[in-house]
Amino acid sequence: MGLIWWEITLRRHGEAVLFDLDGRLCLCEEGFAEIQTLIETVARLGYRNVKLNLERFPYLDSAALGCLVRSVGRAKEHGAQVTFINAQPRVLKLLEVTGLSFLAEA
Repeated sequence: MGLIWWEITLRRHGEAVLFDLDGRLCLCEEGFAEIQTLIETVARLGYRNVKLNLERFPYLDSAALGCLVRSVGRAKEHGAQVTFINAQPRVLKLLEVTGLSFLAEA
């Protein structure tokens, strides 16, 4: 369980903090906690605009999506907004089917 493989690069993009994600994420276990912790830490540091770049992220299963949604909620508790950018068609379809397309930035 956990991550199949992945890499995260953090960078500032104007007023936003951009998470460049690369890999394939399945299930929400030990490895995914790092992404959740990074999102929450960035929000606690006062960054209000957090973007997850999913351009190189071809697949996301429903459990991993649940973890991302929890991270979005935790960031929101600290006053930050998290959006997904450059999502692949499969990920966009998952967001649409689950009623979470509002998380994707056009």
